[in-house]
Amino acid sequence: QDAPGIGAAFAALAVGTPRIIASGRNLHPEHFSHARPYMRAAYRVLVEHGSVLLTNNSAAGARSYAEWLSIQTSAIRVVRNGISTQAFVVPSAEEIAAFRKKIGLLPGEFLVGGMFRLQEEKRPLLWLEAAVNVHRKIPNTRFVVFGEGTMRNQILKASTRAGFKDRLLMPGNTSEARVAIAALDVLLLTSSIEGTPNVLLEAGSLGVPVVATDAGGVPETMIDGEMGLLVREDKVGKHGMAAALADAIVSVLAGRISRGQATVGPDFARARFGLERMVDEEPTA
Repeated sequence: QDAPGIGAAFAALAVGTPRIIASGRNLHPEHFSHARPYMRAAYRVLVEHGSVLLTNNSAAGARSYAEWLSIQTSAIRVVRNGISTQAFVVPSAEEIAAFRKKIGLLPGEFLVGGMFRLQEEKRPLLWLEAAVNVHRKIPNTRFVVFGEGTMRNQILKASTRAGFKDRLLMPGNTSEARVAIAALDVLLLTSSIEGTPNVLLEAGSLGVPVVATDAGGVPETMIDGEMGLLVREDKVGKHGMAAALADAIVSVLAGRISRGQATVGPDFARARFGLERMVDEEPTA
């Protein structure tokens, strides 16, 4: 969203709009393919103009932009995402059972899933490698990825090479996100770059345990050890990530993080990311 945000902000300056808010939703743009050479200079002009306020939806994102622009982090305000927790009320046991049956899950099988764009920054091939490792340890586990993207065929080919195709479900996008997430025993997110991943907020609202990398603002969306487990790449190394993620999933499936702790996630999501909180809260530096 950097290009339209910059364009709109300069248009607003041109017509004398008295107050302009330019919002970043992730880490700074040079982490992504949409980056353009003009963006850093444009943001520097905006941040030095008295009528412009820069915001970001995570503290990690604010730090990223501030370091990129060589400005104080306090110059960028944090306004955290707001989700309607009422829209993510836990479905009934009957709804969950029906959904698991619809996607082909057998009684007694565990279900590990992801919901993300099938793009490089989400590291779907790392997701797949972790899943293969989990299946070796817990054979009665199935895996599902909801979403579409340019890497779909790569994932399918890699799963075939690994002899894993019959354990992996890839139904594409779903209009039943609430039930789909609630049907999971673990939600796995393997991103290398993140701002505030709403899917983790939604999983938290539904009391679904998560295993995730500590990319960007991910640690801000959960309580490590209570709502799920974070895997830190700086501790296990790039080549140790798949094994570490798999170990974390196995630990969750063994009961380390259970749905018995379900009140932690909804309470945390409501307090830190609820829609009413976003409207009422003063932005922080």
